[in-house]
Amino acid sequence: MPISINCFSWGNGKRKVLLTHGWASKALDFYELIIELLKIDDLEIIAFDAPGNGSSISEFSNLMLYAGSVKSIALNYAHPDALIGHSLGGMANVIALQELGLPPICLLASHR
Repeated sequence: MPISINCFSWGNGKRKVLLTHGWASKALDFYELIIELLKIDDLEIIAFDAPGNGSSISEFSNLMLYAGSVKSIALNYAHPDALIGHSLGGMANVIALQELGLPPICLLASHR
């Protein structure tokens, strides 16, 4: 059974930044960062609610589903130039990029 995720984007620039939230979180938790990133010209900010988080309904969630979501966005929407992940989201970004063999220009991880 396929899993659906809700994905969001702001801006329409050529450079793509993907935001991956942490465990039990949602894309909108990056609100303040999104507002600041929108001040940069030629940027598109992409974020998603991982399965079982935020507005993406699922009976279960785990690190590999997070990574699968990142991979799906990279393969089906846009290859990100930069990835920013909080906590589990940072780990998911690393796994997805390793599995895809697609090195980003910049990879950032954060923890509060």
